Amino acid sequence: DTQDLDDAAFDLVRRSGIDLRPAGPLLPRAMDLARRLDHPVYDCVYLALPEREKASFVTADQRLLRRLSARKLEIAVTDLRSL
Repeated sequence: DTQDLDDAAFDLVRRSGIDLRPAGPLLPRAMDLARRLDHPVYDCVYLALPEREKASFVTADQRLLRRLSARKLEIAVTDLRSL
């Protein structure tokens, strides 16, 4: 049954140790970044979190990496291919 699968999936995520964060508080900054970078806001949510947390952003998204290289942001960015 679908509910059992949903419950199992949520339980797996909960036990995984992944630190989930709500996207809502990140949306205003993500929207600002999306406008500045001319990039989809859903990707920019992933940028807003490390900016807020003073953490590094790691991605394999080459289009986003190109856009970031053309802008001056206070976010440490790493290309996943370099790891």
